[in-house]
Amino acid sequence: MSTPADARIERLLQECAAHAAAGRAAQAWTACERILHSAPNHPLALAKQSELALAAGDLNRAEQLARRNAQANPQSAQAQMSLGTVLGRRNQADAAQAAFEQAAALEPANPLPYTRLAAMQLQRGQPAAAETEADRALERDPRFAEALLIRARCDVARGMPEQAVMRLVRVAPHTLDPDLRMAYYFDLATAQEAGRKPDQAMASFHEANRLFGLHKLPRNLDREALPKQLIHAIGRFSPEWAATWPPAPPEEFAAPTFVVGFPQAGGELLMRVLCAHPRIAVAWEEDLLADVKKALGPGAWPDVLAQLDGDRIRALRMLLRHAIKRRLGELTPGTQLIVKRMLNIHEAGLIHRLLPSARFLLMLRHPADHCLSAFTRRCPQTMHAPQLLTLEGSVKLYAQTMSLWLRTAQALPQLHALPVRYEQLTGDSLQCAQGVLNFLGVPWSDTVRAWRAAPVNRARFGAQGAPAIKPPPTDPRWRAQLHTLRPYMPILKPYLDAFGYASSQQK
Repeated sequence: MSTPADARIERLLQECAAHAAAGRAAQAWTACERILHSAPNHPLALAKQSELALAAGDLNRAEQLARRNAQANPQSAQAQMSLGTVLGRRNQADAAQAAFEQAAALEPANPLPYTRLAAMQLQRGQPAAAETEADRALERDPRFAEALLIRARCDVARGMPEQAVMRLVRVAPHTLDPDLRMAYYFDLATAQEAGRKPDQAMASFHEANRLFGLHKLPRNLDREALPKQLIHAIGRFSPEWAATWPPAPPEEFAAPTFVVGFPQAGGELLMRVLCAHPRIAVAWEEDLLADVKKALGPGAWPDVLAQLDGDRIRALRMLLRHAIKRRLGELTPGTQLIVKRMLNIHEAGLIHRLLPSARFLLMLRHPADHCLSAFTRRCPQTMHAPQLLTLEGSVKLYAQTMSLWLRTAQALPQLHALPVRYEQLTGDSLQCAQGVLNFLGVPWSDTVRAWRAAPVNRARFGAQGAPAIKPPPTDPRWRAQLHTLRPYMPILKPYLDAFGYASSQQK
C-alpha cells in the first residue's frame, strides 16, 4: 500500500522529470535533493542526479553518484544502468558492459539493459553482436524505439542502409521524447546518405539540427557572440600590431602541444593513435585555458595581448599550469602533453603569447567536406558554436575560423605549426603519426603500431576518457552533396587555395 511518503517521492520524481525535460537542470537537481533528504539512497533520485551531472559534463560527480547508488542499492537495475551509462561515457567498456549485464539479470523483462549492451557492441565495431542484443530488447518490447534505432544502425554498419530506412520509417517520430527524436533523424539521415539519397539525407539532418537547437541550446545563448569576436580578431591581428607586444619572459615549464582546427577533422583518431605512445599524454576537449580567459576578463581578447607584461604573463602561465595539474595530475617527466580542443584555434594567438614555444597540430580537411561533416555530426563544440546547426552557418564559421588562423600565422611567423591532413591520416595513420612525432621531437615507439588494441588509460585522457573512434567514410562526402554545396564554394575558395585543396576541387 502506498504511503504519504511514497506519494511525495513520486510527485517529486515527476517534478524532476518535468524540469529536466524543460532544460531546468537546477530545479531538477533540487527536486532530487528533496527526495534524498528523506530517503538518502533512493535509487531513482541518485540515478537522476548522476544523469544531470553527466549532461553538465561533470563526469567525476556523475561517477561518484552512480557508484554510491550501485553500492547502496545492489539489487536495483536502475542503479546498475546508471553506473553502466557513466562508465560507458568514460569509455570503460568492459566495466560498463558488466553493469548492464547485471541490470539485465536483475530485470530480465526490461528491454533497456539489452539496448545499452547493443549500443556498446556497435561502438566496439561488432554489429552482429549488437544485433543479437537489440533483438533481445525487441523480443521484450517490439516497439521499443531506442532498440529500433540501434537495430537500424546495425543495418547501416552491415551495408544494408535500405533496410535501415525501412525499419525507421515504421517509427512515429512525434511519439518520441526530444533526445530520441534527434537520434531518430540523425540515424535516418545516416541511412539515407549511405543509401545514396543525398537530398533526403540533408532534409533529415536539417530536422535533427533544428531539434538540437530547440531542445539543447540555452535559450539565452547569444548566437552572434562568437562570429562578432572572430571578425574583431581578424581585423586586429597583423604583423605591425604583434610587433608592439612586449617580449615574453622565459618559460618556466614545458609547453603542451595544441591540436586545433575546425571540428570533425580527425583529431580524435590522431589522439587515439598517439596515445599508444608511452611518452604521450592527452587532454581531450579540456578547456585548460578557462581560468586564463576568466582572469583576462570578458571581451579582453585579443586586444589585451599587446598589454601583457612579463609579470602578467607569468601569472597567467601559473593558472594554466595549475589547470593541467588539476585535470591530469602529475605527469611523468619526459611526457609530452597534447591538448586536443579544436576551437582553441581561435585562441592560438593567446597561447603563443603565453608560451612562445608551444606547438600546434593544425587539423585540415577538404573545406567542403569539413563544413558538411561539422553540420551533420554532433560534436562538443556545437554547444559553443551554434552556427554548426546549419550548413550556411558552418561554412561562414569555417571561413571566419580559418581566416583568423591565417591572419594569426601571418602576424606571428615564429608560431610552430604542423598541418595534419584528414585524408592522409585516414589513409595511413602510422605514417601520419610518424610525421607528428618527428615534429614533436619524440622518438618512435613500436607500441604505436598496435594502437587499436592498446589499453586506454583514463588518466592520460583527463576526465573525459578516450574518445570512441568511428571508421571514416571511404569517399569524400562533399562530392555527393556538391549541388547543395555549390552556392558556398566561392566562400570556401580562398581556403581551398590556401590549404592545397584547389586541385581536388577541379577533378
